[in-house]
Amino acid sequence: MCDYSLFGLPTRLAVEGENVLSFQLSNGSVGLAPTSQAIAHNAWRKNGRIGNEPDICATCVPPGAQIEICCIPGIIREQYGLDVSQTVVFTQTSAEENQHRDAIKLLDGREIRLVELGPNIQFNIISLSSATEREQIAELAPIRTRRL
Repeated sequence: MCDYSLFGLPTRLAVEGENVLSFQLSNGSVGLAPTSQAIAHNAWRKNGRIGNEPDICATCVPPGAQIEICCIPGIIREQYGLDVSQTVVFTQTSAEENQHRDAIKLLDGREIRLVELGPNIQFNIISLSSATEREQIAELAPIRTRRL
């Protein structure tokens, strides 16, 4: 589930290989959306919300998905000791309602909530399956190859 799916936005599941961008809702929650929609939404919020709010369809990423954060801002890189781009695992910090729980998990186990990263962060969806599922698929691959 997405943090922001409870706030009346249309949502859809992310697609592997897709690029999405973070955006901020009026309630302070941060979500992900297709890059062009998120750019329009972020500009609308930044420019004093002139005119109708642009259409946006939030992109939900399941816990365990492998994602890459691209062009991480300097202040966030310094705060967390990250590179410009970083491969991470998408996670949820709890199952409690009315909490900002969508987060990324770094290789060292630290978790950073999307709301702490803020808007205008680019993400590339690498894999929607969890590590366990990826390991199971990798184990089955040689068996499938031998049978062919």
